[in-house]
Amino acid sequence: MQAIEKAQAFLVLLSPNSVASDNVRKELDLADSRKKLIFPLVIARMTIPHEMEYSLAGLQLIDFVSSPESGNSQTLSALKSLHAIAGRQLGR
Repeated sequence: MQAIEKAQAFLVLLSPNSVASDNVRKELDLADSRKKLIFPLVIARMTIPHEMEYSLAGLQLIDFVSSPESGNSQTLSALKSLHAIAGRQLGR
């Protein structure tokens, strides 16, 4: 939990195992409740369970399954945006 508190963003890898994990769901809920930027990366085909829908609602899923190249590009773009946000917060 302390790592989530200190983080600027939360990256969650979505797979059948991760979406079935209570611990992953709890960490996602913590990140959402603390208004962290959440980057959901789909790394295997799965169905998002109802318990995760609220925390992921309105977020762009980065899909590595359908298009790994697009997933790479979207992740890089998201990280660049995060870097720019962090720079503005630090007054750069």
